[in-house]
Amino acid sequence: MWNGVGTWGQTCWISGFTTVGPSDVLTKIEVTFGSALFATGNPALGTACNVGVWSDPNQDGNPTDGVLLHQQASTVSVVADGLQTFNLTSQIAVSGKFFVGAFMANAPTSTGGNPNGEFPASFDTGGAGNPNTWICGVGGTATAPNPLDPTNLAGMGLPPTNLATGVWLLRAEGSGAAPTTYCTPKVTSNSCSPSIGSTGASSATSGSGFIVNGTNFINNKNCLLFYGVTGQASSPFQGGTICVKAPIKRTGATNTFGNPPPNDCSGVPQIDMNAYALTAGALLALQVPGTVVNAQWWGRDPGFAAPNNTQLSDGLEWTVGP
Repeated sequence: MWNGVGTWGQTCWISGFTTVGPSDVLTKIEVTFGSALFATGNPALGTACNVGVWSDPNQDGNPTDGVLLHQQASTVSVVADGLQTFNLTSQIAVSGKFFVGAFMANAPTSTGGNPNGEFPASFDTGGAGNPNTWICGVGGTATAPNPLDPTNLAGMGLPPTNLATGVWLLRAEGSGAAPTTYCTPKVTSNSCSPSIGSTGASSATSGSGFIVNGTNFINNKNCLLFYGVTGQASSPFQGGTICVKAPIKRTGATNTFGNPPPNDCSGVPQIDMNAYALTAGALLALQVPGTVVNAQWWGRDPGFAAPNNTQLSDGLEWTVGP
């Protein structure tokens, strides 16, 4: 609990992590609220709670200057040593050292029935001391907690304090390296520079949630996504550069959408590659975790003479997650 017996507050508990490779994409966080050993201090089911992810801007392993990358609100649905899963609602790319934590209000003695009040965080009793274990929080009045600002950990009444005496029951899972862009887009006849990107996380099993998108395309033009699983390329193609190594597969046709005519650079094509991976005609490799995929948007550009009447984005490379 925070700030003494009989007072309200908010507690934030944080663990430090390091990516195995240069980067990773977090897909879920698991947290234990309360403990069977101290049941009178457990939060009630349905209590509001949050999880957060912070980067470590100077890579010193201290979350005091952590930059909030993601915050997700929920309610407590599991207590007493069971792990509650938070499937993250957006793609959270991390690299090097980063932090994952949970935070919520904790009630005073009169509410929790524990001489020490509520304490929602839980230690892994089988874990040894860990220098990456931190706690922080804010105090409050006798009737309500002060707000906790996850964007300013240093400004809390209790800034992040290293415990180094245990390991929180707090886990983070990722889907491999974050998607990266490469290669060179083809400037369109009206000076757009098409760009490829993505949101969500690639998964061989989820069936949705990984959107490969584009920006700065000529609007309202037919388009599709080139993709392959044999690597990157950078060779002349239709007045631009092909960024996907042969053999190349094509998704079904879609549209760049965007503003009504006339032509501008508002086109924003997109396709859910998790969903596409389960369709007939898609490469089966898209359903195999660990497959490295390369992709590039292709579309029509009537401002160029055939056969160069096309628009081409840069390339995107990602690894299929579990």
